[in-house]
Formats: sequence, C-alpha cells, structure tokens
Amino acid sequence: MITAKLKKSTRTRATKTAPKAPPQVTTIRLDEVVQKGLRVLEAHSGVKRPLNKWVNIALAALIDRQAATLESELDQALRNIKAYRKTDPGYKRAIKAFIDAEVAFAAKDPMEGSRDPQAAGPAVSMVRAMLRG
Repeated sequence: MITAKLKKSTRTRATKTAPKAPPQVTTIRLDEVVQKGLRVLEAHSGVKRPLNKWVNIALAALIDRQAATLESELDQALRNIKAYRKTDPGYKRAIKAFIDAEVAFAAKDPMEGSRDPQAAGPAVSMVRAMLRG
C-alpha cells in the first residue's frame, strides 16, 4: 500500500479575528463640582480631550491606587496568616481548645443525648419482642 505524503501549503491562512465589541455605554451622573473640576483641568492642561476621556483617565488612576492599596492589605494578611501558622504547627493548640470547648458544653447540648437509659416506648418494646421470638 502506498501512502502519499501531503505537501504542506506554503501559503498562510488568513485567520479571521473577532470584531471588536463596541465599548459598553454607561450613564454616569457626575456632581456639578466634579464636572467643573474636569473642565478646569482640561482648560489648564493644554490638552484638548473629551470629558469622557478625562473621566476614564481619572477612574484608571483611582483603580490603580485602590488596587495597590488592596494588594498591600492582602499581602499583610497573608504574612499574618503565615506567622500564625508558625506559632501553632499542626494546629495542636487549636484542636485542644476545640476539644475543651466541646467537653465544657457537652452537658448543655441537647444533641449529645444522655447516659441515663430511657424506658422504651410500646412500639420499640413490640419490635424487640418480635425479634426475640
């Protein structure tokens, strides 16, 4: 049986890229003071930009600052968790504290049951009698 080798095409296929989605239209109500501030900023910056562009620039800067702050806070939280784990490896103290709490409140917990035998009801007595023969 003879197999023919397929020759690879030297031409590249034009791949279709997905068309860019139009930007999402949002309505943002800006306070009058903020709008005035943006107009002053535009007037004194020497750069003519639409109000929408100024809002995008301001929001991008705010997001960058907030993300940096959040990253720092999460980093500190992670360091705190790692430090805690080093103080109680294997969680021996935490497990002991849990056991002590369970023992301390076991008498008050209705789901724990009781040690005192209770008299069997008529249905249980009948089933037991049937099982015994």
